Amino acid sequence: MNRILCSTGALIGRPNGRDYTLLNECAKRLDCDGFEFMMYDDWYDKADEIATFLRVFPKPFPVFHVEKNVGDLISRNESGDTEKALELFEINCVLAQKIGAEKLVLHLWSGLDSDKDFPHNIGVYKYVREIAERYRLMLTIENVVCNNSDPMTHLADLAEVYPDISFTFDTKMAEFHGQLSELYDEKNRYIWERVAHMHINDYKGRYKDWSSLKTLHIGDGQIDFERFFEFVNQMGYKGDFTIESTSFDNTGVIDFERMNQSIRIIRRIAMNNRYFTVCGIVEINGKILLVRHTYGTAEGRILVPGGYVEEGELPSKAIEREVFEETGVSAKTKAVFSVQFKPEQWCVVFTLEYVSGEPKSDGYENNEVLLISAEEAAERDDITNMSREILRAYIADKANVLGKSSYVPKSATADKYEIYGV
Repeated sequence: MNRILCSTGALIGRPNGRDYTLLNECAKRLDCDGFEFMMYDDWYDKADEIATFLRVFPKPFPVFHVEKNVGDLISRNESGDTEKALELFEINCVLAQKIGAEKLVLHLWSGLDSDKDFPHNIGVYKYVREIAERYRLMLTIENVVCNNSDPMTHLADLAEVYPDISFTFDTKMAEFHGQLSELYDEKNRYIWERVAHMHINDYKGRYKDWSSLKTLHIGDGQIDFERFFEFVNQMGYKGDFTIESTSFDNTGVIDFERMNQSIRIIRRIAMNNRYFTVCGIVEINGKILLVRHTYGTAEGRILVPGGYVEEGELPSKAIEREVFEETGVSAKTKAVFSVQFKPEQWCVVFTLEYVSGEPKSDGYENNEVLLISAEEAAERDDITNMSREILRAYIADKANVLGKSSYVPKSATADKYEIYGV
């Protein structure tokens, strides 16, 4: 089962004093399944107190990101650098083991020196791997940016020397080098077969645009995450996802809602229940509630609101939630209007009764909320084909629905069971 983790580095940084005790509030306010602990260079003398603090933490730390100076030292490779890097790496391993981590993420090349002498980096891998295994930790190497070559080439070189190596794949790093699409190529399956963890971050910029390396939330950049997660699901990926997108401002205030939005997006399009979808017809004073989408194949087009059913959620509750999250409108499910089936997906279309709320954009998944008559909307050029067909059928016979039955079998409860049309 995939877990969605938040990087502590996305929440704690210099603006808020790198105060790790802020993680208490993060655990309460973030809907993640756990955290990826990001080690900082000024925390070495606090390692024991951090371990004590996190041992009783309410959420797990299955992944530990090794402090980045380790990679800097390996890459610089001046006298004593490799020995110092291995010393620091072991301190990271000790802390990782104490907080219950299962995997390590390491920048094997890093800093200005980066991959200037990559054979050296390849050679050092053997030693960090041996240390990690002593602490029963899985070591993964991340496809971080390079100054001289490119990450995919380096991953290939590592896999040739160490066939059982494991990788962490970062979407932003790959897109920065123009290599995200290469992951889908059959010839690069050797990389995919070794991916044990993923960092899910967006990127907005040109090829190797160093001025655009800020770690963005999903939807704030140019990556086609629908295509990416479709591939991930096809490959049967069972590992975790970490969101590293910067979520604090220059005063250190953490934007919990922005992080939760990214968590919700990944849950909708990455998890197995991404195949269960809903959308809804909400009529307000004779007009239909529509949204203008901001990502994916429907980017820039209008459609009826909807989305993915979350784990353990009834479809009727999913559409009520989706309508509220996307438009601020509270609505109550009335009936099933239609159902769309594909081999890989189904979508239930509900009619809903308006309850309250002033329609407004969520400013993320959509950038505009509209109230338009069904007749006008069905003829617009900017409406999606599916929404057009739904509204045409609604215009023809809006009463042709499957109403909800009051029947509930003895083996179920009303909050976990619904049947329509009987």
